[in-house]
Formats: sequence, C-alpha cells, structure tokens
Amino acid sequence: MLNEIIAIYAITDDLLTAMPAAGYAYGHEDDIRCEMSDAEIITTALIAAIFFSGNQSKACAYMKDHNLIVRMLEKSRFNRRLHRLSMLINDLFHQIAGLRQNRRVKKSIMLSQHSFHVERGS
Repeated sequence: MLNEIIAIYAITDDLLTAMPAAGYAYGHEDDIRCEMSDAEIITTALIAAIFFSGNQSKACAYMKDHNLIVRMLEKSRFNRRLHRLSMLINDLFHQIAGLRQNRRVKKSIMLSQHSFHVERGS
C-alpha cells in the first residue's frame, strides 16, 4: 500500500506541475502560506477513496501516522481545502482522461501502420 500511495502522490504532483493554471503560463503553483500542498490534499482524498472506503479521517490519520505527510491539517481545514480544490481535481481527471485517450489513439495508429503475426505458444 505504501508504494501505491507514493506512486499516486508522484503522479498527482507531476500532473499538477504540468497542468496550466489560471494566472500561470505553465504549471500549478501552491499558495506559499499553505501547510500542505494541493498534491498532498488530493493524494489523501484519493487514498481515502481507494483504501479507506471514502473515510477521510482514517486516511488523514494513516498518512500522519506513517510520516507521509508531516503537517497534516485538522479535519475541518482539510475539508475546506479539499472543497476549494474541487475544480482543480475536475481538471486533473479531465487531463488524465485525455492522456488515456491519446494513448489509445497512438496505439491504434501504431497498430494500423504495422502488420504483425502473433503466434501462440504450445
């Protein structure tokens, strides 16, 4: 589970960094006053959905207990930050869907340009 959490954080942070944001030519930037980055908030919410049946309190406690996030926010502030990021999360999911769609298109183009023979082993 720990490796999956680290992978989710790395992907989320990379996508946010690469995502154009309002007011910036390239990449999302966190407010310098925030104790937790937006990638940490989103990762914790995803961890809650994947591993803790949507229980954000358990996910926050897990992330804090395992020192994955040193400065975990209190429940109320975490929820306010999560709701503030709702449009950003929506954009993030659209970006992921676009990446998956581009990958499918590239695969179909690649497959249509090359003929190959597949043999099954006995």
